[in-house]
Amino acid sequence: MSGKLLYWRLAMASWVLGAMVTWLLVGGQWTGAQEAPAEPEEIDVAWDVEDGDAEHLLRGAMHEAFAAPVPFNPEPGIVVPKEPPAPINEMPPEMRPDADSIWLEGYWAWDDELEEFIWISGVYRVPPPGRRWVPGNWRKVAEGHQWNAGFWAALEQDELAYLPDPPETVERGPTSPAPSEEHFWATGHWYHDSNEYVWRPGYWVRGHERWIWIPAHYVWTPRGCIFVAGYWDYRLNDRGMCFAPVYWRRPVYLQTGFYYRPARVIDLVRLHLHLFVRPSYCHYYYGDWYGPSRFGIHASFAFHGRYGYDLYGPTTTGTSGSAASTTPNASAAGTTTLGATRIAAHRVPGEPERNSSRNIAISSIWTESCLGTICKSLPSSTRAA
Repeated sequence: MSGKLLYWRLAMASWVLGAMVTWLLVGGQWTGAQEAPAEPEEIDVAWDVEDGDAEHLLRGAMHEAFAAPVPFNPEPGIVVPKEPPAPINEMPPEMRPDADSIWLEGYWAWDDELEEFIWISGVYRVPPPGRRWVPGNWRKVAEGHQWNAGFWAALEQDELAYLPDPPETVERGPTSPAPSEEHFWATGHWYHDSNEYVWRPGYWVRGHERWIWIPAHYVWTPRGCIFVAGYWDYRLNDRGMCFAPVYWRRPVYLQTGFYYRPARVIDLVRLHLHLFVRPSYCHYYYGDWYGPSRFGIHASFAFHGRYGYDLYGPTTTGTSGSAASTTPNASAAGTTTLGATRIAAHRVPGEPERNSSRNIAISSIWTESCLGTICKSLPSSTRAA
């Protein structure tokens, strides 16, 4: 055999051997020990704000389970022209502010400026003692879709009673001096008794530190009004953790595997500086809503006395900070840090006793006008699934 032929045979054998090795390594069955690939990393597209798909709003509506205004007269909810999307897949943040807090899911809300729906992020909420949350909902009507507000019902209330619309309130506020600086005025209300409404006048009540008295009121529904008896609630800073709403420019929430975990916290310490209210929507609004009233949104101090009571109206003592006071600042005097544990040693106050012998009108004054940043980001470690 010539040397040239031997050379070509060896070259061919080498090429075939190399091809077989390549096939085994790349496309064939490889039986050698290999390190398994890393577990796929989940990516929360809701946090990917760099591409402009999601925007955590610097102003907007607050979750109504966290705090909601109490109007004097129940009103039908707003009607919007579009149908809300299906609820998104929302996961609670890992940072829990209080062992007693529960996670309440978010919901779609209408934004008049954007003329689109925004997502009201879920909240961590310490429920008011003896209360359970009945969430609001959107209902289809002839003109579009109408919002029905949520409310805190009594635990012992197994079935909701739907009543005729009550007469317009005759509440005009206190008419005599307060017994002491520790007293606040509990508003009067209509009470349905024996198929008729009877007026129960307001009265003076002694305030309790760290507690807010939510006066009796009615919630409008298409089937009739629901009566919510007055109850004690925690002051705003002790209720849990409230998150900023989100607006998606594209419906990325429809993608398979999408989920959203809230990561922008509303600063409850500064909230009183930039708190507004929309009675027809039964929602508080935070942020820059200064200037002429738009969309029926009013400053919280303007709401008190004209439409109903809010977090910073005269519903508790100013020194205790237990609820609202004569000024917005007083209720925020004692504040908690982000993620701090609520002081649970305070017992729930008893039902207020009526003391209508002395009444006095109290006015609210608000002088702050500087808009500050009231949204904080949670630590990055809490964003992992």
